Amino acid sequence: MQNIKKYRYHYVWWLYSLIVLLGCNKGISRMQTALPLVTSHEEIGKLINDKIQNVDPSLNVGIKIIDLKSGQIIYTKNSNRYYTPASLTKVFTLLALNEYFQCPYPFSSAIYLNQDKDRYYLTIDDPNFLQADLKVLLDMLAKQGIVLDHLDVMRQAFSIPPTMVQRSVDDMHCAYGAPITRVHVNKNICSLIAKSSKIGEKVTIDKDIFFPYDLNIKAITVQNDQEAIPLSIVWDGKQCTINGALKVGKEESLKLAIHEDDHYHYVVAMIKHFLPNASVAFQDSKQKEDEEEKVKNSTVPSDAIVSRKKSYADIAGIALKTSDNFIADYVLASYATQENQPTWDDATHRLREKINEVFQVDLTKSKMDDGSGLSRRNLFTVEQISDFLGTTYQKPNFNEMQSLMAYSQQDEGTTIAGRFPKNMRVYAKTGTLSGVSNLCGYVYPKQYETPYSFVITMNNFCDPIKNYRDLQDNIIKLFQ
Repeated sequence: MQNIKKYRYHYVWWLYSLIVLLGCNKGISRMQTALPLVTSHEEIGKLINDKIQNVDPSLNVGIKIIDLKSGQIIYTKNSNRYYTPASLTKVFTLLALNEYFQCPYPFSSAIYLNQDKDRYYLTIDDPNFLQADLKVLLDMLAKQGIVLDHLDVMRQAFSIPPTMVQRSVDDMHCAYGAPITRVHVNKNICSLIAKSSKIGEKVTIDKDIFFPYDLNIKAITVQNDQEAIPLSIVWDGKQCTINGALKVGKEESLKLAIHEDDHYHYVVAMIKHFLPNASVAFQDSKQKEDEEEKVKNSTVPSDAIVSRKKSYADIAGIALKTSDNFIADYVLASYATQENQPTWDDATHRLREKINEVFQVDLTKSKMDDGSGLSRRNLFTVEQISDFLGTTYQKPNFNEMQSLMAYSQQDEGTTIAGRFPKNMRVYAKTGTLSGVSNLCGYVYPKQYETPYSFVITMNNFCDPIKNYRDLQDNIIKLFQ
């Protein structure tokens, strides 16, 4: 009887050990499935190469993927070749300047009362100053019982011109490159809706309620089977002419960013909408020498009656998540002004020096015309972008800087919306022009606390851009 109990004990012990062993093996198996590094780098490389071959064997592509914890290069291809970065330029601009704009609220708008208490002034230093911000300021005044019968707008200027030479007329008229001016509302972008009418007749235009310009409509309605010249807007300094054709039964949205260095019709139209009975004027912040004494006697006090402030994260986050060109270039213009740089070339040269100083990334041989990436003359290597991401990871405030980028788990309204499964952790910035599709950022493989950095640049292709975006996504999904 004792022997039976003895063997029963040994049987139970061995059965228990077998269950534990199987459980461990199952856990190891799960771990192997989750961690991509269990698959050799050669296998990962083969998978990536196969995906590229299946989409476009002749693709001009540069890639670098690094495990930032170990420093191991997971995959690299053409990393020292120069590419047009498009909006990947914003990563350099906005992350590099994150440490420059140290004060809590570097951007603001405010309404002041002068020392004589007879003039109200509006100042705008906010790259994302919208009609809602203007309304908030006026509502705050109304709560104090102040109803304005006038409003002077301070015409403050940057040290660099409103627009870079490299921007095309098409960019301007399509509002991709709204002039970078400090005084603006909604980036001075006007909206129009063109609607077809009867065949052969002029299209009809529904204007934005704030649209302040005269219209000359030359665009006509054509049959559906007829070739239609795309609608376009031409500004001659006095009026906007709409050319082209629209097929019957169709409508099209048009946006217009007029290139005006010294005129602020849109700002006036916006203010007059909220203050229809008030007079609006512009006051230069820099007066001629013979007017200095007069200005001195009516200096605007330092304390605002009402103000609206925004942090750098508020502004840079919008620019990176939605790829807002105006905001990115406004931030660069603000930096240039504080650094006393007179031209865009000087501004970008100073920014590249700062990136070298703070991030140890040498951009001496690279080309940088702007802060947004609109210029096709911008050129960076994959290696430079990858090194910048790697240095950013080493910063004490990395989590803060990473959070400025679009996040796959909170992607609504961002440039990576719908591109990755919700269970993936991807922080990314896109870069797109015709024939250009790029993606860079950080991906966290499952059960990893530290990310991989990745840069994928694709230039000079002719096929639909979706093919290349899908290729980028499928490469990153290898690490989920």
